[in-house]
Amino acid sequence: MTQSDENISRLVKLDDDSNKPNKAFVKSLINNALGELKQLKIAKKQEIMKVSWWEKAAGWAAMFAAACGAWLAITVSALLKINFFLEAIVVLTTFFNWLTYLGGRVL
Repeated sequence: MTQSDENISRLVKLDDDSNKPNKAFVKSLINNALGELKQLKIAKKQEIMKVSWWEKAAGWAAMFAAACGAWLAITVSALLKINFFLEAIVVLTTFFNWLTYLGGRVL
């Protein structure tokens, strides 16, 4: 027998007038529904809280990998900027060395 069948049978037993349910029945029905909702809420919380050790380890590993990736991206970006500036310094130094060399020869 399902919950709705039980409720209907209780309604018929508790009430003489079939058009209007008894107040006691309505209260008990509401209390039962609230009790079931509370049990479902508690069960869901317990289910959400259950995390196995390998899920925690995988989460920490993913967080560590993301942090390392961010660090690597920042480092490579900084090194590429430094490399660009170093190349510019080498080109300018070479240019001024040639100017000095040619200027010394000409003068």
